[in-house]
Amino acid sequence: MRLLFETEKKVENVVLTSTYSNQTIQLNGQSETIFSFPNPGEGEFKICCQFEDGQELCSRGHFVASGYSPTLKIKNNTLETIDFY
Repeated sequence: MRLLFETEKKVENVVLTSTYSNQTIQLNGQSETIFSFPNPGEGEFKICCQFEDGQELCSRGHFVASGYSPTLKIKNNTLETIDFY
């Protein structure tokens, strides 16, 4: 999964919660990052973006199947799916 950041707020970290994995990535001013997580079949994932000012932006649960590689864009107040294959 690829995450793109187009936000004026500084992103502190991003948390991925999925059927088979829980991961946190600390960001250091990056404009994008990639999550690789195990998904041997069908499952769900959720992304939460934590900003330096304490605010949090979370996606709803998304369906994912083995081989899917979504791209999401994080803006100040929205999390948008750009590509999902």
